[in-house]
Amino acid sequence: MVHFYGAHVTEGKAVSVSVPEGYVLNVVHASLASGSAAVLSVETTGLDQSLVKVVVGTLRAKTCDQIKLDLVLGAQKAKFSVTGDGVVHLSGYHQPGPPELVEDEASEINRLSVADLTDLIQKAAARIPKEHADELEGEEEEDEKNQESTTQKKRPHETTWDQDEDSDDDDDDESEDVAPKVPRKPNQKPQANNFNDPLKRKRKKKKNKKLFQQQQ
Repeated sequence: MVHFYGAHVTEGKAVSVSVPEGYVLNVVHASLASGSAAVLSVETTGLDQSLVKVVVGTLRAKTCDQIKLDLVLGAQKAKFSVTGDGVVHLSGYHQPGPPELVEDEASEINRLSVADLTDLIQKAAARIPKEHADELEGEEEEDEKNQESTTQKKRPHETTWDQDEDSDDDDDDESEDVAPKVPRKPNQKPQANNFNDPLKRKRKKKKNKKLFQQQQ
C-alpha cells in the first residue's frame, strides 16, 4: 500500500525523516511556497555508513519555483534543510520496499550441496503419480522405437548408393577399353571417295570397256 508524504522546510526548521521498516520513501517534488529563493539540501548516510550531505536543488521566485526530484530513501534516517528566506514544500509517498527474504532464499539455494539437490529431486519425483510416471516411460520407449525404425529406413539408401558407385566404376572400365581415334596429320590430304564421284565413275567405266574390246 502507498502512503502520501508531505513536509515544509525552512531555514530555521529542518525536517528529519525516519522511514518505517519495510518501506521506502520516494520524494518526487519540491516547490517554493513563499520567499525569494531557497537552496534545498539532504543529509543521510551512504552505503559505508558515512555521512553524506548534498544540494538537490535551487528554487527562485518567478524563475524556478518548483523542481522534480527522484529521491528514494530507505531505512536510514535523512534530514532536509534549506538555506535562504524561502519556504519549501516537499511531496512524495511511502511504498513497501523489496522483500529481503528473496535474497535469503537465494543464498540458501547456493549453499546446498550436490547431495541435497539430489535428495530434493528424488522427493519431487516421488510426488509424481504412478500413472504419470508410466506415461513418461511409455513415451520414452516409443521414442526409441521411432529412432530404430528411422535408422532401418536409411540403410537401403546406403546400399543403393554403393550399387550406383559400382555401376559408375564399371562404366569407367568399359570406357577405358575403347581404342582412341588416331588423329590425322596436319599436311595429310583426305582420301577421295571415288565411288561417290560420278565423273570418275564414268571414266572408269569407259576405261574398263576399252580394255574389254581390246581383249576380244
